[in-house]
Amino acid sequence: SDLRRCVTELGMVGGMINPDPMEGLSPPLPAMGQSWWYPIYEAAVDLDVPVLVHPASCRPPARENYSLHFITEETINLVDLVNSSVYEDFPTLKIVFCHGGGAIPYQIGRLNAMGRSHSTKKPFIERLRNVYFDACLYSKDSLELLFKTVGPDRCLFGTERPGTGTSINPDTGKYYDDIAEVVESIEFLSDEDKHRIFEGNLR
Repeated sequence: SDLRRCVTELGMVGGMINPDPMEGLSPPLPAMGQSWWYPIYEAAVDLDVPVLVHPASCRPPARENYSLHFITEETINLVDLVNSSVYEDFPTLKIVFCHGGGAIPYQIGRLNAMGRSHSTKKPFIERLRNVYFDACLYSKDSLELLFKTVGPDRCLFGTERPGTGTSINPDTGKYYDDIAEVVESIEFLSDEDKHRIFEGNLR
């Protein structure tokens, strides 16, 4: 596979998955909890490298714009992944979801309630901790919710410039992507938590 070639021949330290390479067109690929993706998961585990989930833009703009498509795909695929048997089959798999996992932290109560029907599985919020999340979010409230929901030990600092983060926040006069100081300002995070988010978890 390309992942094996890029790691063993080119020295790459991980891979990236676009969960919707059709970019909103039909037919869509199966969601990421399905066995269609298993060759990639097997390669990532064999090579001991992480994979980052980051969608591309959506070509039919009438239904979803650029950023909304990312959030939608991250949400759909994260829910499918953690509700599946992927982590029973690949317990050491390291997957990072971009942008705080889409809508997941905001909808955690509803997803926990939905998961009550899976009586043999752990609660949804516990299964969510199989996954890592980047903290590329552009408000203090959303960052706080992410850290409270999944724990700072499952979060990795991320930036996106050039990209959406290049825009200037009119309230601060700074780039939206200048989130390091926002993370630093969150009072309930300990120094150890901040070290984990900025560096320790990734190492």
